Amino acid sequence: MSVLREALANAVVHREYGDFFKGSAVTVDIYPDRVVIANPGGLWGGRTKENIAEGVSCCRNDTIMRLMSAALLPDNSGSPAEGQGSGIPLMINEMRSRALRPPEFKPTIDSFSVVLARGGAEIDANREWLQSRYQGNLGRFQETLLLLVRRNAVASVSEIHEETGVDSDEIRRAASELTNRGLLAPTSEGGYRIRDLDEGPMGLDERINALLSQGGPVTASELARVSGAPISTVRTHLRRLVEEGTVIATAPPQSRKRAYLLA
Repeated sequence: MSVLREALANAVVHREYGDFFKGSAVTVDIYPDRVVIANPGGLWGGRTKENIAEGVSCCRNDTIMRLMSAALLPDNSGSPAEGQGSGIPLMINEMRSRALRPPEFKPTIDSFSVVLARGGAEIDANREWLQSRYQGNLGRFQETLLLLVRRNAVASVSEIHEETGVDSDEIRRAASELTNRGLLAPTSEGGYRIRDLDEGPMGLDERINALLSQGGPVTASELARVSGAPISTVRTHLRRLVEEGTVIATAPPQSRKRAYLLA
């Protein structure tokens, strides 16, 4: 909603209102995969496609901008536009946070349009798929992560970071939680894939291996916290995995610094 509101406000505030453009309207075209918002008049005041996201305010219609910044949104959460150059960066960051392509800006001499990709959790088909995969609630980024992995078939932490801009540690935490819930499965290359429904729930050994596959070393208490299993149970499984040679311990059994790595 914030991206759509910003794009619409920009179209109204920055459009050309001169005599040559009388009768020309701001248009909003909605397609299954995108929304296109266009206005009469090209970029103005030294703005170009290359520098439009620099966060510098430059308004063709100063009076309309002042009126827009003085108006309040229905929920009193701010104004439709602030005139401080923050709108375009906000649009880019909001789209990335939902694993959607950044807005595509298309300026010409006498028009300007922005293309907003669709395909996230706002699409009914995606919501139905998400609801078919889990019971209960997931956070927005967890939903985004599932949809991104589904779209790409396999996605690594670096690829997810590149598409969403989310910190790598936060990605790993979210992916670990989704792995523990049986929604994601790690790949041998260090990425993640959607876990098939017929694979059944993930056992503790598999969860431990999945968590250790993200890099380590990891302590037993950390594995217990992330996996949701009692620490005594985790230690029992770790002891057996070490004996089998699947997992390596970094210190003697009584050491407080003892942690674990995949063999």
